[in-house]
Amino acid sequence: MSYEPQPRPAETIWPIATSADSLSAQLETFLHRSKYVLGHTPSTQQWYVTGVRSFLRFVEATNLAWPITISTDLLETWLGWMREQRLSGVTLKTYWKAFEMFVRAIAEQAGASNPFEKAHTPKLPQHNYKALTPPECEHLLATVRNYPWQSDFERVRNTAIIAIALYAGLRKREILRLEVEEVDLQDGTIQIRKGKGRNGGKDRTAYIPAELTEVLSAYVRLRRLHHVTAPAFFVSARNRGIGPQVLREVVERVRSASGISFSLHVLRHSFVTMLLRQGVPLHIARDLAGHASIQSTEGYARVFREDLKQHIQAVRFTT
Repeated sequence: MSYEPQPRPAETIWPIATSADSLSAQLETFLHRSKYVLGHTPSTQQWYVTGVRSFLRFVEATNLAWPITISTDLLETWLGWMREQRLSGVTLKTYWKAFEMFVRAIAEQAGASNPFEKAHTPKLPQHNYKALTPPECEHLLATVRNYPWQSDFERVRNTAIIAIALYAGLRKREILRLEVEEVDLQDGTIQIRKGKGRNGGKDRTAYIPAELTEVLSAYVRLRRLHHVTAPAFFVSARNRGIGPQVLREVVERVRSASGISFSLHVLRHSFVTMLLRQGVPLHIARDLAGHASIQSTEGYARVFREDLKQHIQAVRFTT
């Protein structure tokens, strides 16, 4: 199959690079502006890199000749090539959106048209959000409390880690970046700085329910008892902020001990789903979850199996 696109006569086309090295150089310039001008996080910058690398793999695999003109047809040819590689819908959308953001920025600086504007945008498949039932959440909390951790400090800290994801919906990155001054137990709030979102992430306030207050208060008391001075809220025995490996170990051990398959993101899903299940309005649940749009929150508006079983009992055709 030939991947040479057939340009549309009436379309405005835009040459972006004369070689792979040229494209990579443009990426480096963009990443510098992304970091120091736009304030994007390292994870966002890496996201841009994955999109450009995917496009370069396409160019190499299909033997396209440089210089390359980025046109709507070429972009849609790249999309077809990615589908043939059997990439997941999420991965495909990730590469597409990242490259689109990069090209749009370059096009705006060059005063050129954006070829993505007329391109067919891939859609994500309908996502079935996984959430735990209330008994499963209760069992997880009991498991982390009773697991044979190396110290009482680890037990209380790890309980707080699981609880803050479950009761406040914090993401992994937000847990790792959380600082002591951002947790106000008296006011019942957690200030999330630069969470998920464009332009370096957005700030939001998470609220602490009563049960989470008890868990976090116990951890704060133990921090003081151990004379912890690190600014990070969750710390190691060496008085340093924990890293991703600690979170992975906590989840893996609790998962194995409890027999419940979960991740930190599943705990966040459970938090959002429980808000909706208890009748919290969508617009409030959106803000509590830190979603950019109410459409994201609507994806969690599902019911549990036991709810289905309960309500089906109301179906009767006899008196």
